[in-house]
Amino acid sequence: MSTKAIVLWSFVIGLTLQGVEAGYGSSPGDVERVQRTKACRKCDLSGANLSFASLSGADLSGADLHDAYLNGAFLLGANLSGANLSGAIVGSAYLSGANLSGANLSGAKLSGAVLDGATWIDGSTCESGSIGKCKK
Repeated sequence: MSTKAIVLWSFVIGLTLQGVEAGYGSSPGDVERVQRTKACRKCDLSGANLSFASLSGADLSGADLHDAYLNGAFLLGANLSGANLSGAIVGSAYLSGANLSGANLSGAKLSGAVLDGATWIDGSTCESGSIGKCKK
């Protein structure tokens, strides 16, 4: 592996290990639980900083994530069905294969978010190459 690749991976791992932080409205217990177990159904993560968090396969169905920061978060295959992501910053997050059916995305910023194979809010599947918006 080249030195450049090692430096890049060290940077990514360092960002991932930052963990999540409670936000203005989120429950510190819920934030700690999602970090520890990757399961937090119908919990309060509003305003939480989940940037670069490793939450692939997490069950966040029905969770309140409004105004949360999910920049660069790894949410591959995560269950976000029925979640409230209104106003959330989801830029450059990895949502391939995630379930967003019934989620509230009003005002969410999805710029650069990878949505390949994600189940969209209407139940359709996003095509390969869906970045920032779901191509059907």
